[in-house]
Amino acid sequence: MKSNGLHQKGTTYIFISPWVLTLLIFWLFPLFYSLYLSFTDYSLGTQALNFRGLSNYMNLFSDPQFLASLKNTLVFVIGTIPFTTVFALLLALLVNRKIKFATFFRSAYFLPSLVALVVMALVFTSLYQK
Repeated sequence: MKSNGLHQKGTTYIFISPWVLTLLIFWLFPLFYSLYLSFTDYSLGTQALNFRGLSNYMNLFSDPQFLASLKNTLVFVIGTIPFTTVFALLLALLVNRKIKFATFFRSAYFLPSLVALVVMALVFTSLYQK
């Protein structure tokens, strides 16, 4: 039996719609609403919103504490990303190569994941037994 292209397209939209709705509700709406609120003088105690334009951003980028935290974040990112990437690649090579202790390295690498799964299984088993 030949499938109808239109029917297949409709099925695709049905299956992808929960993901799209989740994206819109929990990611895009908060993102754009926060962006909108950043241009106002919104406060939790008041209901009134007064448009302030770029003055919030001007205050933010002229604050020395914010600039110091931005510099610290940049130094942290530049200092950690290359090392963690190289370490992860070396660890992947160590796990995938045929070397003397390859089985030990694989076990040591995957053991934390397995322990977490076993602990979760034991917790849920004890919860459901009561």
